[in-house]
Amino acid sequence: GAKAHAGATSDKHTAMIARSKALAAAVELASSTVQGAERAADGLVGAGSEALRSALAGLADARSEFRAVQRRLRSFRRDVLVAGGATEQLQPELSALSEAVGSCGKQLRE
Repeated sequence: GAKAHAGATSDKHTAMIARSKALAAAVELASSTVQGAERAADGLVGAGSEALRSALAGLADARSEFRAVQRRLRSFRRDVLVAGGATEQLQPELSALSEAVGSCGKQLRE
């Protein structure tokens, strides 16, 4: 009964936190990939066109990696809402993740 339900809720919550942490790591990685690609592109503005093309391709890869992370965040957010019970405890983590994704997205648009 209630104990089994509490255990299941706790397991679900633990799984959500694990996903949240994995997502945070992915956001950080995507963000640093984007920053590295941008620095490479910026540093090559005066260089040969081949090097610049390569840097721009790296930036495009970083962008698609970032978009994949955004999709993961949206899916995670939906799952948290569906889970219901765990939402209050996960809210700060979700907000932090959304903020990180938002600031990385802003960098990409600049």
